[in-house]
Amino acid sequence: MTRDVQNPVRRGFMPDASVVRIGDGFLLANSSFEWMPAIPLHRSDNLVEWEPAGSFPAEFVDLRGVADSCGIWAPSLSTDGDRVWLVFSTVYTNDGGEKDIRTAISRSSDDGATWERPTRVPSTGFDPALFHEDGRVWLLNMKWDAAPERPSFGGITLQELDAATLAPRDTPRVILSTGTLIEGPGLEFRDGWYWLSVAEGGTGWEHGITMFRSHSIDGPYERDPIGSYLTTREAPEHWAQKAGHGEIVTLDDGERVLVHLGSRVLRRGDDRHGVLGRETFAENVELTDDGWPRLASGTTLPAERFTVPGSLPAPHGRAAEPEGWGGGSTPAWPWSTLRRPADRSWADLGARPGWLRLRGGDSLHSRFEQSLIARRVRELPTTLAVTLDAAPTDIAHAAGLVVWYDTSTYAALLVTIDESGARHVVLRSRDDGERPVDLASVALPPGDVTLRATVDEDGVRFACAADAGHVTPIGDAIDLARFTDDYRGRLRFTGPMIGVTAIDTVDGAWTADIGDVEFTETPHD
Repeated sequence: MTRDVQNPVRRGFMPDASVVRIGDGFLLANSSFEWMPAIPLHRSDNLVEWEPAGSFPAEFVDLRGVADSCGIWAPSLSTDGDRVWLVFSTVYTNDGGEKDIRTAISRSSDDGATWERPTRVPSTGFDPALFHEDGRVWLLNMKWDAAPERPSFGGITLQELDAATLAPRDTPRVILSTGTLIEGPGLEFRDGWYWLSVAEGGTGWEHGITMFRSHSIDGPYERDPIGSYLTTREAPEHWAQKAGHGEIVTLDDGERVLVHLGSRVLRRGDDRHGVLGRETFAENVELTDDGWPRLASGTTLPAERFTVPGSLPAPHGRAAEPEGWGGGSTPAWPWSTLRRPADRSWADLGARPGWLRLRGGDSLHSRFEQSLIARRVRELPTTLAVTLDAAPTDIAHAAGLVVWYDTSTYAALLVTIDESGARHVVLRSRDDGERPVDLASVALPPGDVTLRATVDEDGVRFACAADAGHVTPIGDAIDLARFTDDYRGRLRFTGPMIGVTAIDTVDGAWTADIGDVEFTETPHD
């Protein structure tokens, strides 16, 4: 097969990629925010074809109650030569002057198959990373400054930890401050220099990656003479935007690859929307005679295609994803759940063979125990169709399909009953925190019903068919721009998801069965 691969290499909501070399392959971690599995892990032997490799253990993460677009931010992988290290922050709130952030470190002695219970370490902000040298370890972080008279982004801090106990050996100190939004630090030592990479400009249209260097780990650090070597801030017309927050992987033969986030864009006149969330891209990288990294394309812009280096295996074609729910006792990756892990107490694949039994959970605007299972919208168009067997007995019972951004913004096609007990399917929508509204309603006869949701450039559309009958569109298309980071200037970091839900706000005992799952998407290459 060709070694030229279409970017992005991880599609849909998969931001903040961190990669570490393990044996003959690579281990990848991504931000998961309020979604479980927390910190999804993937393996690859060529940096483009990634297979699921589990996730950080659910028992070590508590996401119940975290605000939208909070949760796990920017996990970072590293190695000391013997073990794989993982440092991550759990962000609980994202409003007000302070942020409630807990940073922790875990280690694995078997290349990420199992992890030790995480140890909490000091947190000056979010986006932590680790630097290892001669048996020592340092914690890097961005500094979040809560003082109202100063900018919130206070620079990059460095603090040495005891490599065994992880106890602080000194206090955090600012080693770089630019007066701009800098975050996502990464540090390496090469050719007598400490090279400090930062994400600059904020994770939006002004995003980029800038390199600094110093002969001392404590600085002072000099800035790359060209500024950001990866950015689209001066090229709003480029096919991919928001490029930034990345890491360089050095291969055995010295070749270098940058993995970073970016977003494919849907344009409507002068407006642009990252309709698939922030995704993972790969770039070929070269060094100048003076050691500064440069994209092999000769520009600062994400390339449409990435060339797999010759020292790595050629692409051999994507492995087929498991059909339906994945074949286990509960739905598995690429399915995700909100704020709580899937288990058979509420998401049971064994109660009725071939069907998922969902026990009703909290309402769609809860941040605690929703029964909601979804997967990333990675391409346009994407369609999810299911058969639903649901007999609600209370107006607080509902089950069906959902297209989701967060608790403030969603659209759902739900089977429920009205005050008279008559069963119907309703299109319910919430727009940017406004009160949910029912946009359309159609009466249903008894029996199973087929529900379908489609996400494409024209919007989000729903349809249903009762007793395998005629497919009936339900309501009008809903603007896809609602389901993006950029909608109405909101500060949001995830991406559109499509899936199923069941609601029972009475006692959480009512169940609905979901079968005949058909997920289709149009591949991007």
